[in-house]
Amino acid sequence: MSRVTTLGRWVDVLGACQTVQAAIQAQFEAAGVELPDRQYIAAGAPGDEAWDCEQLVVALQGIAWGVAEEAYAQAVQSGTNMSAQSMRHAVIEVSLVRAITVTSQRNGQPEVEDMNADGVRFLLDCGVLSQGMVVAASNLHDVGMDTISPVFPGGVVARPGIVDPVGPSGGFVGATATIYVSVMDLNKVS
Repeated sequence: MSRVTTLGRWVDVLGACQTVQAAIQAQFEAAGVELPDRQYIAAGAPGDEAWDCEQLVVALQGIAWGVAEEAYAQAVQSGTNMSAQSMRHAVIEVSLVRAITVTSQRNGQPEVEDMNADGVRFLLDCGVLSQGMVVAASNLHDVGMDTISPVFPGGVVARPGIVDPVGPSGGFVGATATIYVSVMDLNKVS
């Protein structure tokens, strides 16, 4: 009986983040909604990047053992050859930050029309971002897609989470979205 090892294998979080970023970009382009020019994969904790301009940021929230509870309803199956030690899950967070109107020249407060326009754009962003995360989840596990995927050839369960509002703060408002990526078998060394 041969022993299965994970030596030299890894969770391809870079590939997953790139796939998520590409899916978001494609969805916004298809919807005709312009994204900020500043777009990057961030180092460090999500939400700790500076809100100094409009931006689209993809970051790793964390990696843990086993299948993410948020991924789907778990059912224990006996007789399978997988164990929690060979599975991992990663949580990826996307943040979209936009400038909002803060003052007017007339009375020092934003005009209602400007606030409404900011709200309409924010809700549009949230809807498109949500669908972009669904596309990203599909691209992460659909081996037939002509994308950066398949990032995880051993199988993956990917599920987008909730789109949450953040702010407003300092003249900016944001929307964050998470995606739970459960890797059923670590990538093989190429």
